Amino acid sequence: ECLTNIGKRVAIGEVFTVVGYVGGKGLNHVAPGLTDDIGKGIGEMIHGSGDDVAKGVGNAVSGSGDDIAKGVGNAVSGSGDDIAKGASHGVGTAAGEDLGHAAGKTHVPDLNPEQVATQGKMTNALETLKHDGEAGQAAVNDLYKDGGMKKLADLERTGAVTPAQAAQINKQITNTVNESVDKATKNTINEMNEAGVKVKEVLVGDSGSSAGRSPGARSLKTDGDRTILVQFDKDSLEEYARKSNMTPAEAHDHLNKIYTEVHNKNMDIELAKKGLTPDDVGAKSYSGMSGDVGSGLPSGSHAGAAASEAGLKIKPPDDSYGSGFTGARQSAQGKVTVYNGQTGASHTASADAIMDQTQMNKAKFGGKPDFDPNRMTKPEFHEIINQQQKTLEDLAKEGHSGFIDPKSAAKAVNRFNLAQQGLHTSVPPPTSNFNSIASQIGKNPQSMPQILKANGMTEAQFNAMATKYVKSISFPKPKV
Repeated sequence: ECLTNIGKRVAIGEVFTVVGYVGGKGLNHVAPGLTDDIGKGIGEMIHGSGDDVAKGVGNAVSGSGDDIAKGVGNAVSGSGDDIAKGASHGVGTAAGEDLGHAAGKTHVPDLNPEQVATQGKMTNALETLKHDGEAGQAAVNDLYKDGGMKKLADLERTGAVTPAQAAQINKQITNTVNESVDKATKNTINEMNEAGVKVKEVLVGDSGSSAGRSPGARSLKTDGDRTILVQFDKDSLEEYARKSNMTPAEAHDHLNKIYTEVHNKNMDIELAKKGLTPDDVGAKSYSGMSGDVGSGLPSGSHAGAAASEAGLKIKPPDDSYGSGFTGARQSAQGKVTVYNGQTGASHTASADAIMDQTQMNKAKFGGKPDFDPNRMTKPEFHEIINQQQKTLEDLAKEGHSGFIDPKSAAKAVNRFNLAQQGLHTSVPPPTSNFNSIASQIGKNPQSMPQILKANGMTEAQFNAMATKYVKSISFPKPKV
């Protein structure tokens, strides 16, 4: 009768299914110890206030094994507010997902003091976000200050971050980056126009995980990179070319790279207003589909000399990929925003718009359009492999005693395998299921500890295998 009043589905289906799952024993094992209390204990647990609910869960499982009690205690902590709103809401919605992740697979992370501090800060930020959007946004931004992304990724590595939490945090930090990109773009357009070079339109492509179209869950170690392609007024471009002793094609390429440098400067300014730097959120701007970071201009060229005179940085790309790789990612998971070069008004466009415009520019300026702009060339596949090897080396140097986050190692393995497919080569993996493990981690980064455990592998073992595997073949690096 009591269960009828409160709803059998809520009491048994949504509460005790989770409790049974936590213990790894199932409801049939948990329930016998609760037989005497089913009429009374469950009624009191659901009938009472939010505190009673939390207390009731604790009492219900206290005699079912220390591990079960500890697992539920850890899973329910931080979810009290949701549970206080009622079992059907707290457990049936977001808390249900978090309980399933944090406790459903009996994974209770052992956190060090820094990880505990990061977890507390993250929990507070998400709690603030529930009640005050603006303050919550600022609190999430604060998580990323001073290398905070690495701390979040380290916490995520332990399994202490649920997919729901990661999704909330990524949504907020993506909003922050998008707002900064929008303002930086409009300010850069104004500066270029004021300098006497009229902008016709600007295409801003996002082909990274921040675009929101990539499959699977998204890791907290992410990026906000953008690819920028600027179209200039024809008369203005030709005049600039004459004054600079360049061809229109050289002037177009040169001005695109100058624009990107100015955009980088404006991104610094906009992010600084939020207490962040581009490095904090992994935001770099690339000029066109060639993969140049910032100016990327060769010293000694007309464009390079002009950029130096303008006080702009001349630096070669350090972690960029070729146009085929960028184009393929852009087409598969990217998005494009187009800005009017005079009004600053913007609208979204096809993911392929930036590649289409690149091909039209090649035809316009006397180049040869690619038959398939998204097709990666053999040298690009070579460079992808070289880049994965460099990434693992750099991560080992940054980490403690050569430690590499397995999520990053899995990403390197997945890209290494992509390059192998393109080259029609096949290096035997360390184990028969190794590539499957890397793929699973890539798609479910928050479940990395459980994935490794299920496959009988430690982080150190996976990292060592990944490094050896990715370094199993090499190619000469292209001359700069």
